[in-house]
Amino acid sequence: MNRNAQTSSCPGWLSPDGAGNFQVIEARAKVVWRIFADTLRGATAHSIATALNAEGVPVFGRSKKGWGRFYILKTLSNEAVIGKTSRKYKNGRVPNQYPAIIDEETFARVQSLRPGSNAQTMRGKNALLEVSNILGGLAHCTRCSAPLGRVTKKGKSYLVCSTARVGDGCIYEMLDYNAVESAILANTRSLITSQLAKTEDPAVRSTLFDLRGAMDVPPLNRTLVNSLMRQALSRVDVDSANGLVLLSWKHGASSELSYALPKEEKPKVVNTQLITVAKHRKGSSTLAKKIAR
Repeated sequence: MNRNAQTSSCPGWLSPDGAGNFQVIEARAKVVWRIFADTLRGATAHSIATALNAEGVPVFGRSKKGWGRFYILKTLSNEAVIGKTSRKYKNGRVPNQYPAIIDEETFARVQSLRPGSNAQTMRGKNALLEVSNILGGLAHCTRCSAPLGRVTKKGKSYLVCSTARVGDGCIYEMLDYNAVESAILANTRSLITSQLAKTEDPAVRSTLFDLRGAMDVPPLNRTLVNSLMRQALSRVDVDSANGLVLLSWKHGASSELSYALPKEEKPKVVNTQLITVAKHRKGSSTLAKKIAR
């Protein structure tokens, strides 16, 4: 495989042949494909690098340090794998500068897991790391629509509105994360089955089957489940007032789950016995008013 070259500079899995073309180094291209495939299966950049080093797979280029997390992340975001280059020439950017070694659909799926691609992706240092929150990058507050972050207090996990956490409005309320997760996992089969009936898109169905399989296999791989959920869902709203989880699917459908009983306005309890006793004492009327308040 080759492509006419306008520059001798090229990524590590290609080699200029001296005749104006780039040749794919097949062994290295297989490594790049593995990096993408492992990422879609839920592997982190760190675990991929560790595995490559353990197997003695040579790193591209002259580095003697071996594979590292940042090199993996850089490879996953490099549009050269689909043939594009960000270099500018007199005639503009060149979309097919290099021979593609990754298909555009696979590249797009991986980018949906990376920071900055859209509102529901994991961001910054959290991108492609091990996660313990299957709703990471998806959960939102129904009051203000801000993201819900996971916090731990006294060994228990909660979801908290990010706006409320910084004191910028909304109501600070800790929602039981385990109850929300359990509701989703307990209804996995019915959830996915109902969505499969609503779409014939092969890519969507493939993601749904993968998600169902990941949720069914113990022990739960939350990193994999989270990555698949972010491919299948656009957002998840947690309605604490009604005890509901609202799932918005990327193919246009929606689902609703109950994770807790709806909240009810608790009536004020008046200690009538204490008031009765107080009324028989001197100054009882004043004391009774204070207690009633």
